[in-house]
Amino acid sequence: MDVEEVEGVLASLSEAAVLLRRIQTDGEALNQARRLASQLEQQIELAEGAGLRKIRPMAEELSTSLGHLARRVGSGIDEVQRELAFTRECAHHIRLLPAKSIFPPSFERYATPPQP
Repeated sequence: MDVEEVEGVLASLSEAAVLLRRIQTDGEALNQARRLASQLEQQIELAEGAGLRKIRPMAEELSTSLGHLARRVGSGIDEVQRELAFTRECAHHIRLLPAKSIFPPSFERYATPPQP
């Protein structure tokens, strides 16, 4: 793998991190929707009328579904962040070139220890 390929990997990882931040923002919006659904459920409980009794199960289901989805999205984001960090670290290590690729072959004899 040459330096240009490593630079390409690092650039792709940076772009993936930007996209992941956008998903995090969407996850925050999802959490806000979950909170609103929970508030709606509480308001329905307080107002308990004949028509509202039919709406309450839907509000509860919406709140539960949004909660499950928010947890899955949050968990997925955490996992992707860990993988991106690990991959970025690997790419940085790959970026380090072996010394023999920098020096001409004639220098190789100086790199080996003398034989007794």
